[in-house]
Amino acid sequence: AEKMPIIVKDYEWSESDTRLDIWIPQKGIKRSSVDVMVTNFYIKANYSPYFFDLHLKEEIDEDKTRVVIADGKITFHLIKKDPAVWETLVNLSAKDSSTRLKI
Repeated sequence: AEKMPIIVKDYEWSESDTRLDIWIPQKGIKRSSVDVMVTNFYIKANYSPYFFDLHLKEEIDEDKTRVVIADGKITFHLIKKDPAVWETLVNLSAKDSSTRLKI
């Protein structure tokens, strides 16, 4: 049977009006085992047994996204579709593993 994934909650983030950077710990999982997905409103990293996902508050430009796995971290470099300071990262009305977090 599949084991329940361990939900990663210890992420950090910073923003400017045009970009967003989100870091999550790699937790010793090798790079080739990290499966990352980014769409305009959603980011995900699946690196068994760990799982991280976020529904973003606003839209990003998925074509300009860069994901870097180095120095024990998985870093999402995201470019905002419309320049603005978001102040919060997460779309709280979306249902995902992160909505229980304090922002």
